[in-house]
Parts: sequence; C-alpha cells; structure tokens
Amino acid sequence: MNPLARLRRSRLRLRESDKAGERAGEDPHGLARTAVSTLAAYAWWGGTALSARLGRWARPQPRPSRTLLLLAWYFPPVVNGGTYRPLALARYGSALGWNVVVVTSRPEAPPDAAGRHLLDSLPDAVRVERVAPPWLHPSHSWFPRIDGGVVTVLATFRAARRALGAVRPDAVLASGPPFHLFQAGFYLARLYRCRLALDYRDEWTENPFDFVTPGNADRAWERRCLAAADAVLLTTRSQAEHAALVFDGLDRGRCRVIPNGWEPADWSPDPADLARTVAAPGRLTLSFVGNLASHTPPDGFLAALAEVIRRRPAMAGALRLQFIGQKSPGSLRAIGAFPHPEIVELVDHLPRPAANRLMRASGALLLFNGPRFARYIPGKLYEYLAARRPVLVFGEGGESAELVRALQAGIVVAAGDPGALAAALDRLLREPSAPGDPAAIAEWLARHTRERLARDTFELLGSQLHEGIPRP
Repeated sequence: MNPLARLRRSRLRLRESDKAGERAGEDPHGLARTAVSTLAAYAWWGGTALSARLGRWARPQPRPSRTLLLLAWYFPPVVNGGTYRPLALARYGSALGWNVVVVTSRPEAPPDAAGRHLLDSLPDAVRVERVAPPWLHPSHSWFPRIDGGVVTVLATFRAARRALGAVRPDAVLASGPPFHLFQAGFYLARLYRCRLALDYRDEWTENPFDFVTPGNADRAWERRCLAAADAVLLTTRSQAEHAALVFDGLDRGRCRVIPNGWEPADWSPDPADLARTVAAPGRLTLSFVGNLASHTPPDGFLAALAEVIRRRPAMAGALRLQFIGQKSPGSLRAIGAFPHPEIVELVDHLPRPAANRLMRASGALLLFNGPRFARYIPGKLYEYLAARRPVLVFGEGGESAELVRALQAGIVVAAGDPGALAAALDRLLREPSAPGDPAAIAEWLARHTRERLARDTFELLGSQLHEGIPRP
C-alpha cells in the first residue's frame, strides 16, 4: 500500500474510533478515554503555542554555514511524487553553504529498492529526525481538524526541537502536503524568530484532489500561515495567480514560482542510449510511469482505447500498454476490466534509474490530464521530457498541455474523443523518433534540473527579501 493510501486509511480508522467512542450508551469507557485524550491534546497544544510565542532568545552561535529546518512528511525511504522536491533541498543544501535538518515521518514498512536508492543519494551531513506517532486521539467532534492532524503538528514541533538541540535555524521550510507541516512551521518560526517559507508542492484548501482532507480549521490556518510566511513557493504560474485571487490578503511580493524538476544523475550519460531507435514503424510501446492513484485514474483512457480497438481490431496487434509503478486497488480493478489484457503489462515500482531506462525504451509516454490538473504540471512530465520520447497527453487544457505544445514534445488529445486518440496512435506508430526541437527541449531541461531549482530556493531563503516585515 502506498503512503497516501496508508494515511487515508489511518484517518478513516481514527474517525471511526471517535464515532464509536462517543456513543456513551454503548461504550461509556470509550467516551471517557476520548474526553481525557481531548483535554490532554488541548493542554499540549496550549503549551506549544505559548512556547512559540515566548520564543527562544538564545544568542546565535558562530558557525560555518546557515541552518535550514526542513519539514517534509514524505522523505526517503518513502517514495512517492512528494519525495523528490524536499530530497533535492537536502541533497544540494550543503554544497550551497547550508546545514539541513529534516523532520519527517517514520516509514511504516521496510524500504524497497527504490527507497534504498534515494537514501543512498542523501549526504551524510544531513540529519533526519523521524516523528514518533502521537498516542493522543482527541475527539473528531470536540477538537479542531486540519489536514494531517493538529496532534501531529505538536509531535512535529517536539521532534524539531529535539533535532535542532541548541542550534537556532536561519529558516524553516515546510513542504506540503500534508499541511499540518505548515502549522508546525508557523510555530517553529515563531519559536526561533527565523524566516518561514511555505512550499506548496500541491494546493491546500484549494486542492482539487482527495489526498488532501481539509477539516473545520484548515482555511483559517492557511490564511494565518500565509500571513506569517516570508516566502510562499508554488510550482506553477497558474497556482500563484489562483492563490492571489483566492487569498485577498496575500502579499504577491512574497510569492515565487519554483517549479518541479528532474535529476540528471538518474539518467544514463551514454549519448548512444539517447540516440537509439526504440521502436520500429508499426509497433508501439506506450508507457505510463508513476503512481496510479485516485487522482490519476486510468478508466477514461482505457475506455477510449477499448473503443479504438473495437473500431479497428488491428490496433491491438500493434500496441503494447505498459504501467510502471505503484497502483491503487481502484486502478487495478479498472485495468482488470479492460477487454484486451493481452496488450497490457504491469511493472512493479522500480528505482528511478531503472524506471528511466524503461521510459527511454518506450515508443511514447502517457500522461493523464484531467480537468483537475489545470493548474498542475505533474513531476512525471519533467522525467518524460528528459526521456526525449513523445508524450501522449490524454486530456486537453491546463499547464501540462500548454507545455507539451510549446515544446512540440508530443500530442494532446481530448479525453472523450476515441477518433482523436486513434489518429494520435497512428501518428506515433508512423513516427517513432524523438519529438520536437531537440535544442529547445535541451535548453528547457537545463533550466529545470533539481539542482538548479534547489539553488533558486536557497538563494531566496538567504536573500534580504522582506527583511523588515514584522512577524505576527
């Protein structure tokens, strides 16, 4: 089970436990336990807020580098789409003159090969502190709720203080989701009287997907965190524009677009590997690489492809459909219902270099681009472009389709048009060569390496931007 699914499952168990415990007639002892847990959580929260308000006025100690406290819930050996951006900050921070201290979750399972690969890329100088799961389970009805949980905020705050010891950080960067990290970052920046940066890998209360679960306090806390932040990082221009419209008090001068990126070290440096012809005319391997989760369902594409094959049965003999990576139960059911299983191949989650080799060995790469992705450019699109294979974008509109068209890096088809999908497959079968203008794509890729984007982030954190803005 992937980390997002485990998180949703644990939240569901907590809610069911609260509801069961609050049925006094059925379980009075459960109600008493919930009440005690709720009171203890309020006391813990009050102590944390008071500590943050009073602050730590320790005299700064001379040290050769600045310190970044990085709050990132998904961090190696956990592997998902949210792992790579904070990992890049930890990986490149020391070379840029920063000491990085990471506070993250405890993995729920032993690391697989992909997780071990990411752990091996982490410099020894990076300290990683794992947050112990809190034992308190306050009432779902009597206690404020935010994405990730307020009690987890308090546990994160405590773990960060333990990790830093006597060191006062120069900046706190909270990377979400989950967004309890933003509230924890708010308290920690107050405690240490340092800068606060909010890194929106995805949106919070404006998020169109179900991997963010806002409660009754998220909107208020998002506004409060935005008011306190010295820098707000977003991954696309559309997200920055949307945030400025929705949060009327947001200072646009604090917002910066720091896009996602790709990691050149995960790719083969052999030029022959890039130039190799990967498919002969008349045969096509179409690959989806990444997490098939509830926000990237394959149902619509599989239905359209089934209709294409119904109209043109010969297409089944020319096409091989490959799904590489983690797959949710719902996605597996959709794949199992596809009427042509003989053309489908399922590949387990692989370390990034191995997955990248399969990308380059594919004739084309598949990207699901539903309407909810309009303000998003998925991290996999950066890897797709680095693979130099044509990208088949299933679904029009939004940032991803705009980027693929601008770079002439593939074909965009409407999600509800089997005829357009058939025409796109015909074109890919005829033209298996690399797409677009190679020089333009190479220039774009050079501007979007993870090292370059980590450098931009650290330059922003170290700048004198908004030095005089008083903290709330």
